[in-house]
Amino acid sequence: MENKEKLIALYIRGREEQEIEDQKNRLKKYCEKSEIKMFKFYIDKGVSGLDKNRIALKRLEKDIEDEKVKLIITEHMGKIYRDMENLIKFHEKCMESNIKIYTLDGANVNKESDILKLLKEDKNIQKLRERKVKLIKNKEINIDKEDYE
Repeated sequence: MENKEKLIALYIRGREEQEIEDQKNRLKKYCEKSEIKMFKFYIDKGVSGLDKNRIALKRLEKDIEDEKVKLIITEHMGKIYRDMENLIKFHEKCMESNIKIYTLDGANVNKESDILKLLKEDKNIQKLRERKVKLIKNKEINIDKEDYE
């Protein structure tokens, strides 16, 4: 890349306009507090975190490939990808490009051990979900429909 300064990517994904505005405001506030002045928003509205073909995410991946990005900040890792396989692939791509990922919730994954820890936590969550489903099926616990969502 030429002598252009690399930018900081602020990634947002949300269903509703208000959710997006709230994330945008929190990320802007974080940048102001951290004295970050050069950043670019990547915003995907109304798409699932399981969808690999999100327009803003594809733009971010292209900018990573073109060596335009030095840091990614998002609200939490689930905003980037909601499934671990794609999140790991994205993380590896960032590590290869020496790009750090920071989240407002503090679940930063900037080393291989961080993503492995996140993967372990995800497996534990999956086991808890499976246990909960088993208990529900055996009618050992009651659950409201909204708890499934």
